[in-house]
Amino acid sequence: MSISLDSPQVHAISANLHQAFVTSGGQPLWLAIDGSENPLPDIDGVDWHQRPSVTVRLQHPEIATHWHPRWFALHLDRALDAHILNHSIVWALEETSPQNLRSGQGRRIAGWFIAAEPTVQAAATHWANLMVRRMPHAVGWQLLRLHDPAVLWAVWQTLHQEQHALWLGPVHHWHLLNPVGELSCLAPSAHAQYVNGQASIPELSAQQWQDMQNIGPLHQAMQRLDASTRASATEFKQKFQTGLHALRRAKQLKLDDPHSLSLFAELAMSRHPLFDQHPELQQVLQQRAPNEPLGGLTCDLTEQDWQRLICEINAQQEQSAH
Repeated sequence: MSISLDSPQVHAISANLHQAFVTSGGQPLWLAIDGSENPLPDIDGVDWHQRPSVTVRLQHPEIATHWHPRWFALHLDRALDAHILNHSIVWALEETSPQNLRSGQGRRIAGWFIAAEPTVQAAATHWANLMVRRMPHAVGWQLLRLHDPAVLWAVWQTLHQEQHALWLGPVHHWHLLNPVGELSCLAPSAHAQYVNGQASIPELSAQQWQDMQNIGPLHQAMQRLDASTRASATEFKQKFQTGLHALRRAKQLKLDDPHSLSLFAELAMSRHPLFDQHPELQQVLQQRAPNEPLGGLTCDLTEQDWQRLICEINAQQEQSAH
């Protein structure tokens, strides 16, 4: 997928980010890029090593420094910086293509945000603390890959309003491309209170940790569905919530392997949100042998079988509503 710097989509996203820069009174727009073993792309006239930047230093001995995210300051009243912004938008759009996502390459353009230079180091420390967390009842530390915008967007959907206020820390607005390639702004309705210049790190419930573990299988299911029909932002969000709730039920059924979880979410999004509530499927799921994959239990169902099951679930729901 190749996108031109002159495309209307690039111009529209760039115009929105320029407006954020102007509204801020000329504070830098920071370009956030996830760490990688691969070098940053070549842009004529740009030496990334000489660009003003801040590193999000992840405090974990097993994370090599090249995996640490970096934030680059862009002053959009300068022609070269505006040029870098447009290149980053092209790169971000290309990363959202189904072909790129199916290849497993992930996404590196985490987004763009406004922050005054004196506060950006505090923001980097806050984000480093967000990303390396100790999960309840687990050994060691967990890395939340929040500089993959697909992960950050998904995690944001699992947080409640009070957590939103704490999550971004000193950053009040984080702009990113949502999973369908549209510019979105993560902005809490209220800003965090600071203690000694630092924002608190929001605590996550056991259910939220489980939801975050389910993001990978859920994204795989959505990529398969999106390969045939590109969803709108509203449709994608609805499907995401459907898949998320389905995977909570899958965990109760002791489905643990990623392939089974991904298929379970796909069936909920493509067949029926409550497909597993049909008595026939409930019996099959409850009688499955330990570690038996879900695919082997549903592979014999024909299209006619699915249509019958869906009709019966709908009838059962209508009857329950009266």
